[in-house]
Amino acid sequence: MTRLTVTRTILTLAMLSLVAACGSDGDPAADGGAVVTMRMALTASEPPEGSAPGAVAFEDEAGTPFTIESAQAYVRHIQLDLPAGQSCAEQDLAFQDPVSCEKDKIEISGPFLVDLIEGTSQPSLAALRIPAGDYRRIDVRFDDADPDEGLVGDAQTLADHTMHAIGDLEHDGSDMTFELLLKFNEDARFEAPEGIVLGEGEAREALLMLDVSKWFQALPVTDCMTEGDLTIEDGTLLIDDERSQCSAIENTLKDTIKNSGQLQGA
Repeated sequence: MTRLTVTRTILTLAMLSLVAACGSDGDPAADGGAVVTMRMALTASEPPEGSAPGAVAFEDEAGTPFTIESAQAYVRHIQLDLPAGQSCAEQDLAFQDPVSCEKDKIEISGPFLVDLIEGTSQPSLAALRIPAGDYRRIDVRFDDADPDEGLVGDAQTLADHTMHAIGDLEHDGSDMTFELLLKFNEDARFEAPEGIVLGEGEAREALLMLDVSKWFQALPVTDCMTEGDLTIEDGTLLIDDERSQCSAIENTLKDTIKNSGQLQGA
């Protein structure tokens, strides 16, 4: 065999190896997989008139405008219903932590500390490998933030709570701040009736959007504040489980949060 023939053989084998690598690890769709990112964030489908573009803004029952500036939530896990007709037993995909699969559901195990304004989380929910296909439902389990798990400190407001948000509102012609602090252990459902296709050259992000416009629409926050049933400390309106006398607000708010989810692909 001549030196030229040997060189050509080596180059051919190298190219075949490269193609094989691209067909598996380099291209997740080749083995039924998709590399996706999960993003959970707040959105406002019905912002108050005159609110800044892109602001996370909403109104309560009385039409009082609110704007959220920062928000965090603690998530225990995320579950995805596999595309219709698929089961975990049929998947050739090698699932890697934090992703696992059982029966017809994919689970992404937490906990996760989610920034609901930036749409980011700790640990990251980027580059997760799941089966490619048409997804219609994702469930998110909200839970208490346990300082022992290392994502929040004992002195942080979110410790032993589930959701914390800070923002502004306008009341009687004056601007003031508000703080929302809730504790609940519930699943929030995010659905897309028509489905979102992840992988196979389609969407690479699953957007889990919580619509704040639905949160306060039927809540008498302004009335409770006027009647003194909500605490105001140093000019800040406090809406929480422990200091509020307007319990109907917290209970209803938790239910609306759970049912305000929207699933989108990008």
